[in-house]
Amino acid sequence: MVESAPSTMAGTQVGISRARFYILLLFSLFTMEQCANWNTFGPIAASAKIVFCWSNVTIANLTSIGLYGFILCVAPCTYLLYRSLRWSVIVGCFMTMLGALLRCIPLVYPTISLSSYTILCYLSACCISTAGPIAMSAPLQITACWFPPKERNTATSVGQLFNVLGVGVSFILGLGIVTEASDTVGTVCEADNDTITFADLEPKETRDDIMNLNYIHAALDIVLFVLIVLYFPSKPKLPPSISSAEERLDFIGGFKTLAKSRNAWLVLVTYAFPQCLIQLWQSMMVINLTELDLNFPRGNLSYLSDEIDPCDGQICEHWVEVLGVVMCFVSVFTSIGVASFAAIFRKRMKLSIILLLGMSAVLFIFCTLILEQVITFKTITGFKVSLYCLLLPAMTFALSSSPIAFELSVENSYPVNEGVIGGWLTGWFNVLGAVFFLVFLIPGIGTRWLNYVMPFSVLAPLPAIFLVSESYQRMKTDQKTENSEQDNKAVS
Repeated sequence: MVESAPSTMAGTQVGISRARFYILLLFSLFTMEQCANWNTFGPIAASAKIVFCWSNVTIANLTSIGLYGFILCVAPCTYLLYRSLRWSVIVGCFMTMLGALLRCIPLVYPTISLSSYTILCYLSACCISTAGPIAMSAPLQITACWFPPKERNTATSVGQLFNVLGVGVSFILGLGIVTEASDTVGTVCEADNDTITFADLEPKETRDDIMNLNYIHAALDIVLFVLIVLYFPSKPKLPPSISSAEERLDFIGGFKTLAKSRNAWLVLVTYAFPQCLIQLWQSMMVINLTELDLNFPRGNLSYLSDEIDPCDGQICEHWVEVLGVVMCFVSVFTSIGVASFAAIFRKRMKLSIILLLGMSAVLFIFCTLILEQVITFKTITGFKVSLYCLLLPAMTFALSSSPIAFELSVENSYPVNEGVIGGWLTGWFNVLGAVFFLVFLIPGIGTRWLNYVMPFSVLAPLPAIFLVSESYQRMKTDQKTENSEQDNKAVS
């Protein structure tokens, strides 16, 4: 189905397909669910540790496997994306579904040992990680193949930021399904977890809730896989623009061009630091915030309330989950709007990124000062409200720079294939993420260093973006042909 009447530009017939919105919707749901599966245990870390006898290192490892697997699979997945958008998304969705199903094995084998189930969770994380390069790299390929130039910024924002939205979905599912376990009731952990069966895990209510969460993910993944297999072509019958129809550099040639380009490296830093570190901090925020030593007096939540603080003057897992949900949904959808608005200034991408990261940095610095208790409050309510008021806009500004950096990289590197550019950016993104999780392996490192991750994530790339030279090659190609057609129509 073609929405607009086919027209001919520079000898190439172009048209806009109505199916582009369905393709973007399916992909966005897939990339969101892939990320939600990856972060399944992060939002319920405190409860999972009690039920499964896990440690902070185990939770971090289950998350970091997604990064190490991504790094190993980025080259073959990017090549598959280069060859076929359809088959790459099918493979990615299948591996996500397989990973979710592995965590459901106790449904058919309830006597499985705890150590075996832990291994299954590691294998599940490996499967889900193989889908990561496709889930994160494909938005550029989809927008290039399916969307006209004026819609690219918005489409890239949706396709990319829905992956980030997966973190929020993991929090809302964890919050709504899993009952928070108490420290006083839990599995009696032993040195050899082979002697503990799945049926022995306590508290049973929380264990069953976690399994229900796994079943929901598996069911969603099965539905998405079937829908994608039924209809998800690589491209429409007619290209939406001239640049979409032009031949790109081959796979190896594209990577060589990027590796030799100063601008490609600078934009990479601009994209990877804020997006990687912010997303990983979100996945570990339950551990970070619940282990803060706040020392607020136990009592009323505020001077204006008779409600007693149930967490003894500390931050509860439930409150962090709610913060994660609100922060993620508000920042993602607002970021899509901000990035779409920035499309009006399509030739001012560098300035847009500088302004967004700069505003985010100021707000994150205040967050760190609060977490370090340099800025203090008399009640825990003031502490919580301040985090909400600072984190929401700070996250929004930082995330809004992501799709703009994606598009700037494509413009500067044209005619490198968009899938190759996506693999380039997200591959190094995950290398940085791997370094992030390696920090947890330092003996006695604790979690206090996490308080400084957010401001560092947006301050580090600022020098790089200042050095970027803007070159809108793809945009110029489309504008030249559009202007040529307008001139021809005027003459006729």
